[in-house]
Amino acid sequence: MAVLVGVTPVASSNSAAQESCDNPPEIGVYWSCCDKRGENLSNVNLMAANLSYSNLTNATLVDAYLLVANLSYANLTGANLSGAKLAGADFDGTNLNRANLTGVTDLTASQLRHAANLQGVIVSSLDLGNFDLRGSNLANATLSVANLMNADLSDTDLTNAVLAGANLLGAKLNNANLTGAVLVGARNLKESQLRSASALQGVKLSNLNLKNWNLSSLDLTGADLGGGNLTNADLAYTDLIRANLSNADLFGASFLGGNLNGANLAKTNIADFQLRGASSLIGVNLSGTTLSNSDLSFLTLPGVNLTLADLVNTDLRGSELSSSNLAGANLASSNLTGADLAGANLAGANLTGANLTETNLTGANLAGVILTKALLTRANLNKANLTGIIDLTNVQVRTVANLQGVNLSGSNLSGFDLNSLVLSEADLSRADLSDANLSNADLTNANLAEANLTNANLTESIQKNTILKNADLTGTKGLLPIQSREE
Repeated sequence: MAVLVGVTPVASSNSAAQESCDNPPEIGVYWSCCDKRGENLSNVNLMAANLSYSNLTNATLVDAYLLVANLSYANLTGANLSGAKLAGADFDGTNLNRANLTGVTDLTASQLRHAANLQGVIVSSLDLGNFDLRGSNLANATLSVANLMNADLSDTDLTNAVLAGANLLGAKLNNANLTGAVLVGARNLKESQLRSASALQGVKLSNLNLKNWNLSSLDLTGADLGGGNLTNADLAYTDLIRANLSNADLFGASFLGGNLNGANLAKTNIADFQLRGASSLIGVNLSGTTLSNSDLSFLTLPGVNLTLADLVNTDLRGSELSSSNLAGANLASSNLTGADLAGANLAGANLTGANLTETNLTGANLAGVILTKALLTRANLNKANLTGIIDLTNVQVRTVANLQGVNLSGSNLSGFDLNSLVLSEADLSRADLSDANLSNADLTNANLAEANLTNANLTESIQKNTILKNADLTGTKGLLPIQSREE
């Protein structure tokens, strides 16, 4: 009997609670613990209503009257409260994750500080001047164009928060986490505010005026500074790994000891002395950059992107450029003596008058490269791709140190003197070798399929496993029988 007595009131209580949840929206309505997910309550007068512990996820409360309403511990995740009247409302423990508070004019710092969750909250254009938001979690929040004048955001988590166009005059950012935060167009942002933050990785600062700013020794890994004015900025010993500085004005900026690995410097006005001062430049993007007449000798630049860069008359002696991309770059009259370009992509590059003496071009892509008057003395072209190369001369070929595995497919080598050259593994398919002298040349495993060998001289050449399928052998001299060419 005691059990039965105890159960009855609970059922009655639950029934009463359900009845109250079914009550229409009105002043003072009791909706505590009610499920109002996704409901449209726009323009409804809920003044002094009890909505504590209620579930208002994704509810629409646009222009609703919630004056002195009890919203403690309510779940307002994704709710739209834009334009709502919230004066005196109780937000103690309220979940405002991704809630939209745009256009709210009577919100106080105390209300926000008492909320349990502000992650992703939207407070665009709100007047938060002088608000004390110390220690708040505003990760992913939208504060664009908000007035944060003299607001205290110390120790605040602003990870990926959007502060585009916000007024930060006098705002405190001491120890704030600005990882991935968007500060594009932020007004009155000061150097000291950035320096006081605890984390700046991935921060978005594009198109800002940072002229003469001291950003030395900061960790700006992945930061976006593209299009900004960094004239005379101090970036000494700054970590700029994978940072975007494309189209930025870098005149006079210092990168002394800075780490620019993977940084994007495309279409900037960076100078050689600035690059030389950096501690690391692995994989840096310098595409479209003008570096003509620069001294980049003996720099370590593996994997660098120099596509379409202007490198006319640039000193690149002894530089480490392996696996770099120089497609379409203008390297006319450049000095690449002793440079390492193994595996580099130079497709379509202009090497007119360039000095490639003892340059390592192993496996490099030189398709369509212009080699007019270029020096190739003792260059290593092992397995390099020279298809479609322009202005390759017999003299250049004979001065090369290594042509093993070179790809000259379709090239015009008519009348070339290739006597005694090692062309093993070379791809000479479809090449014009008419009247060429290949006597004593090593053609082991070379591919001459469909090549024009009319009147070519192969006397005493090594023809082991040489492929001559469909080649034009009219008048060819020194051709060995098929069985002699096979292992």
